[in-house]
Amino acid sequence: MKRLIALFCLAAFPAHALQPVTINYGVSQFIVSTAAVFSIPKAMGFWQEEGLDVTAQGADGAGPALQQLIAGRVSMTLTGLPSAMELINKGAPIKIAASAYADNVFYPVVLEESPIRTIQDFKDKTIGVTALASTNTIWMKAIAKAYGLNPDRDLKLVGVGSGAAPLQALRSGRLDALQLFEAEYDADEGQGVKFRRFNDMPVLKDLSFVQGLMVNQADIAANPKLVLGLLRGIAKAAVWAGAHPEDAVRLHWKIFPLTKPQGQDEVTALAHATLVLKHQLAHYTRPFGAAEPARVIATRDALFEFGGLTKKLEADDYYTTALVAQANAFDAAAIAALPVPK
Repeated sequence: MKRLIALFCLAAFPAHALQPVTINYGVSQFIVSTAAVFSIPKAMGFWQEEGLDVTAQGADGAGPALQQLIAGRVSMTLTGLPSAMELINKGAPIKIAASAYADNVFYPVVLEESPIRTIQDFKDKTIGVTALASTNTIWMKAIAKAYGLNPDRDLKLVGVGSGAAPLQALRSGRLDALQLFEAEYDADEGQGVKFRRFNDMPVLKDLSFVQGLMVNQADIAANPKLVLGLLRGIAKAAVWAGAHPEDAVRLHWKIFPLTKPQGQDEVTALAHATLVLKHQLAHYTRPFGAAEPARVIATRDALFEFGGLTKKLEADDYYTTALVAQANAFDAAAIAALPVPK
């Protein structure tokens, strides 16, 4: 009943009664794995119930996305946390308000038929990363060190870009392994590739503070209702999408039609996109946004050791827990039971 009343109230007011808000993403395309952050909160009316009319825009990398946040042109940014942490080191007035993942989705893979079966087998092998300056390099070095390898002596890291190039290099034998991220592996496997994934390592949970949502410190202080509304909408969307993954994919394609795969029949495309989204949601923090200080410190120390940070601050200098409980203060069972909007 409360839900029906809320929807009636929204319909009773003109669109301009909602507060216009812009958020952004450190990537130009809103792939289906981002549905709970960018499409489902809008499609399900969760943001509208918070009084917000939210527009999402992409950016050409974490740096440009965060600069827009610092300048006040957007109210929230989803991107990798290392870039935000270094900007905070330099005095940027931003704060990490939510950690997205309970484990690290940036892990290595090899082709299923590869003789590489342990992390120790990566010694002297050629591993493709997006770029040598990317954080993929840092995570690979941290994983190698955790398993007794010398990251500087034992790894051969090669920048191979993004898109189709890394997979082509792996299949041709120019690379022995890839160190990218799970959603990209899922996309490749949708094209018939089979990987052996090194995704079940304790170090991936230790270094889980890798991606999340950043906001301006000024908004936390002066406009907490805005920040909470954005976060609560996303937290609800994660719950609903987990209960309705196929419907969530369809809604995502409706809002971002260019993300719908071309050249595949509808059934195949939907099945694969649903798998990608389910994998993503399985990694989400519960409650959404939560991170233990020890995880923040573990990531900080790894970044500092391998060149991703120039100094170390305390955990609460980077991340605030102040908003997590309120953002998740809703009836999750009731949200999961909501029908697909007509």
